[in-house]
Amino acid sequence: MGKTTGTAGALDVCSGAHAAREASIPAGVRAGTAKPGSDAVMQTGPEQVAFMGRPAKLMGARRVIEFGSFTGYSSLALALAGAERITCAAVSKKFTGIARLYWQ
Repeated sequence: MGKTTGTAGALDVCSGAHAAREASIPAGVRAGTAKPGSDAVMQTGPEQVAFMGRPAKLMGARRVIEFGSFTGYSSLALALAGAERITCAAVSKKFTGIARLYWQ
């Protein structure tokens, strides 16, 4: 797993080992987005997505609004946290098209 939080030392080791357990579909989105030559720098990291899913799950969020969906990684994680309806506001037809493939 790549380091994306800016943490260092023991905190990074703990985060990598415990915070980001990905389901297979979101992991596939992340791996597919990380291909050489892609815009993967815009990708949310697995530990960040795991962190986003926790409050959504704790609050019992059923409806979520996401601004900028990129390739759908974080929206899939929110769906796995229990969100039933996710409204994604994005302007890129290219990236939204990729996200739609994974959302299906």
